[in-house]
Amino acid sequence: MKKSKNNIPILLQSFGFKNKIPNNSDFMFDVRCLKNPFWDKKLKNLNGKSKKVITFFETDKQTNDMRKSIQKFLEKWIPTFLSMDRELITISIGCTGGKHRSVYLTEVLYKLLSVKYNNILIKHRDIK
Repeated sequence: MKKSKNNIPILLQSFGFKNKIPNNSDFMFDVRCLKNPFWDKKLKNLNGKSKKVITFFETDKQTNDMRKSIQKFLEKWIPTFLSMDRELITISIGCTGGKHRSVYLTEVLYKLLSVKYNNILIKHRDIK
């Protein structure tokens, strides 16, 4: 029995390049070019799900531009991958340590893609 296109799981995962690149990615985005909260003493020990870190990124134009670019790319290419005989689509977003930038963008994209696709999974590989 063939899965419905909207039931094929889409996994969004954040990761840190310093902990190795995940080898199971269909799409991978490098967001190390964005401002890094790691260098702010008040944000360093938080992660991309923290309200303070979210505010840090929401007010940054470059982060917003990156999110829009990734979103536009995914909206164009996910349907093509879904039309293939696939069991899973994996989208990986990486920053240096996998705690701030990649986590924030993975969370935002998860919310945006969940509106259109009903089987979205999320994983933050490098945060506990």
